[in-house]
Amino acid sequence: METKQKKPYVKPMIVMENFETGELTGSPEMIAQIMAENEKYQSENGRMDCPFENMPCSMR
Repeated sequence: METKQKKPYVKPMIVMENFETGELTGSPEMIAQIMAENEKYQSENGRMDCPFENMPCSMR
């Protein structure tokens, strides 16, 4: 009898950001939506520089 390998469950509406690497984890659909919204926001309002040098800066 063969065993099937289960895909890991990804909660559909939750996206987490690793502040050390900047990597987003979660469902691919939500990551794509967040990236599209960020691109739209940055193109409309311009990119803001982070006021803190040693800390991660995210506008999500």
